[in-house]
Amino acid sequence: MNYHINSGKRVQLIPNIQYKARTLNNQFYQGNWFEAYYSFRSYVESLAEGDDVRNFWGWLFNRPDFNGFMPYELPEDYYDEYERFLDVCECLDNTEY
Repeated sequence: MNYHINSGKRVQLIPNIQYKARTLNNQFYQGNWFEAYYSFRSYVESLAEGDDVRNFWGWLFNRPDFNGFMPYELPEDYYDEYERFLDVCECLDNTEY
């Protein structure tokens, strides 16, 4: 599959999507998280689903009112965009920024 970071109308739900994907990718490699997670995508999923990262959604969508949510609590269009973001992250596996 070919995922384009700036394709489609829904990409606007994640402002600065390229910056955010690169930022998380940088954290993954610079923090040696690749030793704890088998892929960059699984690292991002852990941030989204972990109780210890309460501001992930506010940061990703620039929506502080989403802080503390679990993925299944997001409005459907935001959840769909998160799933697409995960696909983009999967494409960045083995790519260090």
